[in-house]
Amino acid sequence: MALSQEIIDKIPKLYNEYHNKSQVARELNISVSTVSKYLKVAGIFSENKNSDNKQKITPELIDKINQLYAECKNMAEVSRQLHISTTTIKKFLTQENLTKNDKNYEDREALWYYICKLFNCETVSPWNVTQMERFKKKGINYKAQLLTLKYFFEIKHSSIEKSKGSIGIIPYVYDESRAYWLKEKDKREKVEEAIKKQLEQDRFTIVYDPTQYYSTKKKKKEINLSDLEES
Repeated sequence: MALSQEIIDKIPKLYNEYHNKSQVARELNISVSTVSKYLKVAGIFSENKNSDNKQKITPELIDKINQLYAECKNMAEVSRQLHISTTTIKKFLTQENLTKNDKNYEDREALWYYICKLFNCETVSPWNVTQMERFKKKGINYKAQLLTLKYFFEIKHSSIEKSKGSIGIIPYVYDESRAYWLKEKDKREKVEEAIKKQLEQDRFTIVYDPTQYYSTKKKKKEINLSDLEES
């Protein structure tokens, strides 16, 4: 049975408090293996046990936290490199980096929703989630991925059926898409503004669990993609 988001959020918090997987498992009434799985998702590993207590949080470390986060925009990656919890990392992020963190999640939600509407599916497939993260690590952020899909399927009118529900085309047409949107600055800004407004008005909440790949919450009002259509 899938865990609720509330339980998932409690796992790293309790582990940082107790530093004991068995105690976390007993309190949440789940298995130790489940605790380990979600700690890994959160970027907290057993070898990091008590790491925050052992490593003094100095101004130099705080600077390093923010420098690394500004480069990769991924708290789990910063956690792996510095051997401190994601909870500690978020606590010491600058306001600028916290804003970047929020923006990253908004862009991911917009991309997730666009994929669902594009392929007429209830959720993003595990393979597409894997590709989303793989492309992001290669430097194609979530917003760029969405704009690339929009360019390929809406501007070029490529066949959705031939894609077989995969977003794998992104790296192959990214440069072409980027050149188009740079040239058509007004159109790009119009699309970006429409996405921003609709995320504010009709937030599509996604509970993102990389090990489950589906939402455990009811969807709110759907984003009207017709507002994103190009004339």
